[in-house]
Amino acid sequence: MLRGLNELLIAVDWTGCCRSDTHMLRASLVHEGRSIPIYNEIHSQQDLAKEEIHSQFLIHLKEILPEGKKIIIITDAGFKTPWFTRVNQLGWYFLGRVSGTINYRLNTDKKWSPIEKLHSGIAYGETHYFGIGKLGQDSKTRAHVLFTAYWGEKKGRKNPKPKYPDVEKRYSKMYSEPWILVSNLHQDLSLDVENKQETVAILVRELYSKRMQIEQNFRDDKSERLGFGWRVSRTKDKNKMNLLILITTIATLILWMIGFAAEKKKIHYHFQANTIRTHRVLSFLYLAKQLINNGLKCLKIRKFDRIIAWFQLEYNENSPLALFAKGNLKK
Repeated sequence: MLRGLNELLIAVDWTGCCRSDTHMLRASLVHEGRSIPIYNEIHSQQDLAKEEIHSQFLIHLKEILPEGKKIIIITDAGFKTPWFTRVNQLGWYFLGRVSGTINYRLNTDKKWSPIEKLHSGIAYGETHYFGIGKLGQDSKTRAHVLFTAYWGEKKGRKNPKPKYPDVEKRYSKMYSEPWILVSNLHQDLSLDVENKQETVAILVRELYSKRMQIEQNFRDDKSERLGFGWRVSRTKDKNKMNLLILITTIATLILWMIGFAAEKKKIHYHFQANTIRTHRVLSFLYLAKQLINNGLKCLKIRKFDRIIAWFQLEYNENSPLALFAKGNLKK
């Protein structure tokens, strides 16, 4: 499936797995809706976010990815300059959000400054290009990066009770300040960063906005009512955890592809409780479950190779990088 894609946009993140003292590090392909898990590792609490674990993970990920592809690894603020350095050494591109006490210096600056300084002057809904510079004044893995920022517009909540309180609590601070985004995409000469600064900043914003898809993956895995209910197993055995994750990963891929094909054939309208046509109402996974409960009577495409070919065409035509090349990125 991955070999037919022009580039691979991959989100990486940690999450709890089965037990409170066990964690999973996952890489997922992002596109539309839910991301597609492609590699997982189980680790104990003491190994959470360790540099050597991250390095080992990237080595293993490289072994399963097709060669000769443009790869962009997207992460949140939990991944620091050692991660960026290792991704760059592999010949890949990284894109991450930075916050906290780390310092930066643009090439046009004479001195280092705290990263919070970049927050000033950014309005809600604004995407900003700062330029190229260095990140990590005191870091052994100081990174040469492109700095951009985006502050999402506030959205009024009709329902004061959040749908996912745990996730919203975790991200409340994230959305109370601008995203300060760093990447090494300036190394990609095809982007012509110096002459397309505003458009490149929009591209970075669009790429990073897809990172939330991996969080939706985690909810699907953990939800006892609508997902796979990992923690119901309560297993302590690492091998059983790996088997459980393998099963859910395969199930997610199958459901995603069924839902994707159903939407492209406009079957999803039969399952909507409304007439909305402007945006997706039903996730691919939920739509697939409804089709399966209905005996897959509406979906005549039964060969997965045809669905995968359809997906590859859609991915290559509508990825943010493809839209950037065609000048069709939304402002």
